[in-house]
Amino acid sequence: MLSLNYHHLYYFWITAKAGSMTRAKDQLLLAQPTLSLQLQRLEKSLNTRLFHRSRRGVCLTPAGKTAFDYCENIFRNGDALVRALCPRQAPSPVSLRVGAAESVSRQIILRILDSVSVSETGGGATVLACPHGELLAKLRLRSLDFAISDLDFPADLSKQLQARLVCESPVHFVTSPRLRDSLGPLSAAGPEFPLLLRPPDHALRKQVDGYLRRARIRFHIAAQANDPELLRLMAIRAEGVAALSAATIQEDLKARRLVIMESSGTGIRERLWFLAGGNPPLTGAALHLMTRFEM
Repeated sequence: MLSLNYHHLYYFWITAKAGSMTRAKDQLLLAQPTLSLQLQRLEKSLNTRLFHRSRRGVCLTPAGKTAFDYCENIFRNGDALVRALCPRQAPSPVSLRVGAAESVSRQIILRILDSVSVSETGGGATVLACPHGELLAKLRLRSLDFAISDLDFPADLSKQLQARLVCESPVHFVTSPRLRDSLGPLSAAGPEFPLLLRPPDHALRKQVDGYLRRARIRFHIAAQANDPELLRLMAIRAEGVAALSAATIQEDLKARRLVIMESSGTGIRERLWFLAGGNPPLTGAALHLMTRFEM
């Protein structure tokens, strides 16, 4: 019988879920060289590579994915064993692991988290912001319970992930009241407008560029950023006119920190998706968000 070191297996499981040696060592309270050595010993004992290592972190090899699936069952069953033999022992609080695409507004994330009660999350919520592709990978690896994205996901993942289109929020051109008074409304007859936009490769940017062409708006790009929160703050500081979703600027419009520049709707809409892994079935806060949350 193969002698398997379950401590090494646990270290592998935590590292796979964390997605990097740095995050895993912090969770395990180990020095990185120590953790690396334990993982190498596990790979040597199994005579196969479990990770591809790079500067960006670690990703699983095909053998590593197989091992990870077994680990999920092993350690889940271990928790079930403890609950069965120690029924009076209070379960440890479990944090809701939420992933958010880097391009999703922090205002939106906070509103979503505010809708979930502490009793539903148990141990609160842990939020990780990362690129869209990394978000999908972590959902497939089950290192996230739930994810928020403003980008459509590939159709071939529909069997692996659950997805729900939460809203299609209208996009407005906004700036500070002071700058609007100086520039006037956004129109072809206006001056050259300083715009604060997403990068050219962002899905929303393509819609914005199309609108500007059709409306014959004269402009120059004052700044580009993937982070809508940065664009929002720059607009409040009168550094330009930002194209942002109504969901992102709702409170700013009410407080008159920002005002809308166009005289009629742009026809641009930003989609917001909720994503979750296919198995195991959703429970608690993740289930509430996926089935009942409304923007």
